[in-house]
Amino acid sequence: MLLPLLTIPALGALISVITVYSVYRAVFSIFFNSKHLKIITAKLLSNFNIEELVQSEISKIDWEKGLSPLLQKKMEHLLDLFKQQIPMAAMIITPQLTVKLTDLATPELLKLVPELQTMLLDKIDADKIKERICEKLSEIAPQTVHQIAAPFLLKACICACILGFAIGCIQLAIALSFHS
Repeated sequence: MLLPLLTIPALGALISVITVYSVYRAVFSIFFNSKHLKIITAKLLSNFNIEELVQSEISKIDWEKGLSPLLQKKMEHLLDLFKQQIPMAAMIITPQLTVKLTDLATPELLKLVPELQTMLLDKIDADKIKERICEKLSEIAPQTVHQIAAPFLLKACICACILGFAIGCIQLAIALSFHS
């Protein structure tokens, strides 16, 4: 007698779990396929000004601190090459002259940095960057979203099961009250 009575709440719980899982799979397959993800990502990225972000990052770089040692090293290397390639240069280019030339050339070369920054920013294709971000996100997002959503899906299924069971019990109580 008890088993037939419990079938209504059990079926209610099962139907609720199947419904939640089906809705999850449908939403997941519709919104998180690569085509839709590219569209969603492109729409989100349209609000970002890539050029401005790159420019702000480039402007934060301390070019003098980073480039000065490199330029000095390259100047010394260049003067050493002159000494090796041109026999007379070895007599003219002394260590003191090397230091003096390096000290004079480095600040002048650093004056090129703003022009180099501008040239670099002109070469950056923001649309290509956005396109590559969309491609990468559409590749990794489905697995990532599924990993994030899995615990919530489990909780939703448990809640649906409890709710379905409760609704089934209410249906059973109503049916029994009319039956009596």
